[in-house]
Amino acid sequence: MTPVQRNLGLLAIVTFGFIARAATTGAPLFDHHSWRQADTAMIARNFAESRLNPLYPQIDHRGALLVGYVATGFELQAWLVALIARATGFDPQIGRLLSALWFVGSLLLLFRLTRRRYGDVPALATAFVYAFGLPLVLFIERAFLNEALLLCLSFAVLDATDRRVRGGGAVWLLTACLCLALIGAVKPTFLIVAAGVVALYVERDGLRAVLRLEPYAIVGCGAISAALWLSWASSLGQSTGLSFGLTDKLFDAAVLFDHGYWVKVTRRLFKDLFGPIGIAAAVLGMTTAWRERRLMEIALVIGSIAYLIIVTPGNYHHDYYQIPLVPGVTILCGVGLTIALDHLGWFQIQPPRTQLVIRVVAFWLLPMTTLVRSVSSHNWYEVDVDREALCSELKPALRRDDLVAFYGQQSPDLMFCTGSRGWLLQPGDGVTERLATALREGATVVVSPAAMASNLPGGITATPPLADSTEFVAFRVPPSLRPLSPGGM
Repeated sequence: MTPVQRNLGLLAIVTFGFIARAATTGAPLFDHHSWRQADTAMIARNFAESRLNPLYPQIDHRGALLVGYVATGFELQAWLVALIARATGFDPQIGRLLSALWFVGSLLLLFRLTRRRYGDVPALATAFVYAFGLPLVLFIERAFLNEALLLCLSFAVLDATDRRVRGGGAVWLLTACLCLALIGAVKPTFLIVAAGVVALYVERDGLRAVLRLEPYAIVGCGAISAALWLSWASSLGQSTGLSFGLTDKLFDAAVLFDHGYWVKVTRRLFKDLFGPIGIAAAVLGMTTAWRERRLMEIALVIGSIAYLIIVTPGNYHHDYYQIPLVPGVTILCGVGLTIALDHLGWFQIQPPRTQLVIRVVAFWLLPMTTLVRSVSSHNWYEVDVDREALCSELKPALRRDDLVAFYGQQSPDLMFCTGSRGWLLQPGDGVTERLATALREGATVVVSPAAMASNLPGGITATPPLADSTEFVAFRVPPSLRPLSPGGM
């Protein structure tokens, strides 16, 4: 393969991979994981319009509190969006486009790392797999989430460490330290990439790597950063009582030893992440890595298994918790696919044009076997049109000083879309009592699923709806149900 062919191939993969992600960035935040996207977008908007300090992330489902400081990870994606929004005005599409741009960085770093370790053809194959063969990653890298940024930082850590162990200057050591420190602050679960960092030093120095200070420095930066941010976030949450849960996604023995957990994770790996061809290629790539003593990939796979054991509730409930498995397995997918196609010569297939057709079909089948997940009924990209319709009707009807109680709802997406603040009263025992508390504290509007509207106080439902749709209805609270002076204001 000539340099021109390699560069043209890479350019095509980057271009069409970016287009595939950027094409849907204009969609409203009512698609897959709308609750998490809305939280991130909400924090970004508060950075842009209220307090830009990244140490003080705020949410709007804070009741009548004047500030909504929340215990969460370092919201770097939201803060970067806010910086842009200060110049352009806030729009959630900025967050989606930024995620698509992180894809470009991730792919180039992945290509560069794989090329140094395996050569041009495996590097291009790995880039193709990453761009088109991982449906969940394709969705995540156009969503308003931190995960696209975290993937880019993960690849940057591995690339910088690999350059350092190959004799690169101190700048690569500093880059690896900084990137891992950012990962530790944003989302400590992504620190499993540190297994690859240590393995790169062991590849070069063998057991003497334990005497080197550099791997300890890099890993230490990530661990210290995570500890410092978790301590700060915990104190921030205590000041307001608001938290996304800092440690509630960690080990749960009941989940770990439930066979349903492993069935669910396995199904996601085959259906949502790598697909059947990708998994088969990764197994072949793993045998090659073992034979050639490529310890980085092996360590990342072992780290991924440990991660599935340690972060059981998170992996059980949310598919995006499997994203940290992507870096190591993707490289193995590309390498394994290349090796499998290189072995076509064993079968003495003639003429050579037939071999070319087989190679093209193999690369075509890779995304085709996973595309079903992206385009099936009720797919990730499907927007909840009912929520969108209610938002369009309710937003202009709200007053600037309204406090809104979203009754019996788990997602803050409607709250974000309407630009309101107030209460997110999730369904469950005591939700009616919590609504009564919200009314005493000054709620002026109640938004309820239509099926639960009968549970609202009669004085509310006796008034004409402020807005309604097929599934939701919104009422303005009549003065008779409001306190004389709003509490908590």
